Amino acid sequence: MNKKKIASLDYVRALSVLFIIIFHYTAVILYDQKVDVHISRYIFPLFGGLGVSFFIIISGGGIYNSIKNNFNVLNFYKKRFISIYPTYYVAYIITVLFLFLIGGRMVFQGDFTRIIWTLLGLDGFLSGRVSTYYLIGEWFLGFIIIMYIFFPVIRLLYIKNKYWTFLLALILSILSVRYNSYLYDHIPFWNKRDIWNPIVRLPEFIFGMFLFEQISEKRITVIKLITAVALIIVAGYTINDHRDMVINEYRNIPLFTSILVLMVVVYEFAFKKIHFNSVINFLSKYSFLAFLYHHQILSIINGKINLRILDKTGLISCGLIVITLSFVLAYLTFNSCQRFANYLTWKIKLKSEITSNN
Repeated sequence: MNKKKIASLDYVRALSVLFIIIFHYTAVILYDQKVDVHISRYIFPLFGGLGVSFFIIISGGGIYNSIKNNFNVLNFYKKRFISIYPTYYVAYIITVLFLFLIGGRMVFQGDFTRIIWTLLGLDGFLSGRVSTYYLIGEWFLGFIIIMYIFFPVIRLLYIKNKYWTFLLALILSILSVRYNSYLYDHIPFWNKRDIWNPIVRLPEFIFGMFLFEQISEKRITVIKLITAVALIIVAGYTINDHRDMVINEYRNIPLFTSILVLMVVVYEFAFKKIHFNSVINFLSKYSFLAFLYHHQILSIINGKINLRILDKTGLISCGLIVITLSFVLAYLTFNSCQRFANYLTWKIKLKSEITSNN
């Protein structure tokens, strides 16, 4: 099995969750509490656009390069289940208990059959279409679960011809955006926001597979070519439409992707051995849990603190508190998630052994 550690995956994972928390915190400042801090509406969405695009790209790159020479469909689904659901369930239960203890909130009211969307991890993704018990993880969790479901097919096509697979994904993506309203009306799991749909973001996922494959195999010529294209794209966006280039829309995905390429290349070939590797490893390790928790932490702070009375230093300090609390809570509950995951792994293995013996 050829499983090479790609240092920049942890680096990008750490940045992506920080960008997403910053984006949502800034949204609370600007829109919920309507604080005038002179942050252009063309600037702050950059964090959200980058964070999501980074997550999608490293999801494709990380998974493909960890199993590309030793792939079994059943084992793949088992590992993906263990990597997501135990952590998600523990975080969800902790959130339910926490909301009850601090405010007496009863989450499970009304039609209890809605819990099925929570158990599947799709409640955030489908919250705009159906009534759910959505608390943590937002739309991206359901998005990536759907992407993982189709990964064996994506992988098979990619192995046969990676360039034609990317081109097909790009065509499907463009058509999906073009006919998004029609697809939303006729497909139950289609999202009204075009860039929240897996098919629309499929080119980024496949590009991640390709990019980190080149880095893993140290194909310097290809990496240089990708970097050159990324530089041209970033320059083009900057020159052509600098006022509107960072809005989180489909047309700006090439910009987000190109920024990732430049950051990854610089990190891989210049900075990956510098002293803050331990910080990056910490942020990467607890990023998934911090991502799950941060919305509720923001919600509590939004309800408890009047941000309008804070100066810029106070607002920055409050933002750092949100980030810190997200990761502290992740750190405190990580071992419980791991124990639950280990228990489920043992149960699955035991069941497989019993089935084999019979």
